[in-house]
Amino acid sequence: MRKLFLILISLSFGIAQSSDAPLDKSLLTQVENYLNGITELVAEFTQNTTTTGKIWLKRSIKEGGKMRLDYEPRLQQRVVARDDQLFVYDLTDKSDPLPQSLSGMPAAFILQNNISLEKDAAVKKISKRKDGKYLDLQLSSPADLTLTFSLYENGNIKDLDGWVLIDAQGQEIDVKLTKVNVNDPTLVSDSLFAAPFKDFIFYQ
Repeated sequence: MRKLFLILISLSFGIAQSSDAPLDKSLLTQVENYLNGITELVAEFTQNTTTTGKIWLKRSIKEGGKMRLDYEPRLQQRVVARDDQLFVYDLTDKSDPLPQSLSGMPAAFILQNNISLEKDAAVKKISKRKDGKYLDLQLSSPADLTLTFSLYENGNIKDLDGWVLIDAQGQEIDVKLTKVNVNDPTLVSDSLFAAPFKDFIFYQ
């Protein structure tokens, strides 16, 4: 099986250091508010310009965070994160995958109900691009990860545009999101995260 699920996982690289450069607190607050305001998210993604799929995310205080990724049908691969565990499903194989702990993975950071950039991450840099259309947040912990947000003309965050993750082998995983829809519970049902998954494919 190709390890496409690296979109989600990369172990942290020991003790990460944040940048000594002063950080724009107002931008950090804006990112925190946006991330913590997400209860549901669904989007299509392109990974490293060659592989496509669809992602669903749901967070609640009662049940915690859940995430699911379906890769394009030709790959027959699905990834589900729930209950602090990660499952990688090969849809050509009837056996159930062994769970992996989410501890130390970027997915665990994103799935928290309350994200604190000061407590839960080491921020290297946060800045708006010169064109004013995007905001980049570069982290060194929980992984070497850069989150990119699209902006409205007034400078407020519009959507999560994607991220770039450097995995434990030093490989770059570049993910771009499109058709992002936030906080529409009709698009992210609980059944998406409940096994079994063999009889249906949600990504088309």
